[in-house]
Amino acid sequence: MVPFRRAASGAFLAAALVLALVARAGAAPLTLAEAERLALERDAMSAAYGEEAVALRERAVAARQLPNPEARLGTVNVPVDSFSLSGEDMTMLEVGVMQRFTPDRGPMGDRLDRLADGRDARAAARRHEVRLAVRTAWAQAAATTRERELVREQQAWVRRMGGAATSMYAAGEGPGQVEVLNARLELAMLDERALMLEEEAAMRRAALVRWLGDVTELRLELPRPLPPAPLATLEERLVRHPAHVETAAAIAAAEAEAAVARAKFRPMWGVDVAYGFRSGREGMGAEPMAEGPAPGRPDMLSAMLTVELPFFTKNRQDRELAAARAEVRAAERMREDGLRMLTMTLREAHARAVRPGAMLELIESRVLPTSRTAADAALAAYAAGTGSYDAVVAAARARLDAEVRRLRAATELA
Repeated sequence: MVPFRRAASGAFLAAALVLALVARAGAAPLTLAEAERLALERDAMSAAYGEEAVALRERAVAARQLPNPEARLGTVNVPVDSFSLSGEDMTMLEVGVMQRFTPDRGPMGDRLDRLADGRDARAAARRHEVRLAVRTAWAQAAATTRERELVREQQAWVRRMGGAATSMYAAGEGPGQVEVLNARLELAMLDERALMLEEEAAMRRAALVRWLGDVTELRLELPRPLPPAPLATLEERLVRHPAHVETAAAIAAAEAEAAVARAKFRPMWGVDVAYGFRSGREGMGAEPMAEGPAPGRPDMLSAMLTVELPFFTKNRQDRELAAARAEVRAAERMREDGLRMLTMTLREAHARAVRPGAMLELIESRVLPTSRTAADAALAAYAAGTGSYDAVVAAARARLDAEVRRLRAATELA
């Protein structure tokens, strides 16, 4: 039975490994949406901010609770000459419980809750940052990949043209030696550009590895976003931006801190209840008043109400309240400055989004078709013997430059 079980276990593991490899090999390349989801799942900072929010809310619940009651156990009114617990009427064993009622529990819990709201907003802001970083790295990697393809196509075309020019020059026809050397120079410049793009592609890939891990298959397509919404509409939405929400939570936390400081002007109350056990009997140590045994001493019950007297507030409560109010004003100034910064950033981004869109439309509608037509015309003229080789190379270079400019405008827009 044991060899059979081992064989079955080995066969099961082998089958599982084969299925895993097949699933890995057949997995579709990662899309941008899947890359964003994976990056958010892997991001530790947003998760850490979320855990901090959970911790603050747990502390808020604890802060709203009453302080722990205090227990007392001891002796009262013990005579020092005999240390007897039954010789004196007022000597007793006492057990007591004291409970304080602090007035700042609610504001302290509110402050922690507002701090938790700020951590939630910071986590949301971090998720925005991660998505933006992934989209930026993705667009740059896709653009670099596409530019490498364009350069490779140009390299292949120049090699064919250079080979034809060399053959014609060897046969004593067509272009001269200068044109052949220019073709070689053009190819060498393209080779250099291809090497630079290889290095840039590796760097773009490394930027994606930071967020996605070692993912081998990526569907690096350049997204084509819709035109941005009107600037006025976007500015109205800034109040819901996580950065602005975080500063608003900081103001609320500072106001709650001020409420804590104001609560300290109110007295703290306490209730103290004690039960005293007395031993011995009434009249011990004196002449008996009547015949018969003396009755036992009754136990004693005590109840007290304690009140804190916040009389001297000049250098304590007054100072704490002034500090809390200053923190509120500071948080309000920071929110005002943060909103200005968000507005400036939005307007700059909106301008950058509008300009590449217009540039992309111009290149696609006029520059690129013209460059392609010019390249085809130059090649046709050269084939008919009426054009020069240099004109063909220049037109092909202009077409490549137009393709690259279109690619960069689309990348900036994305």
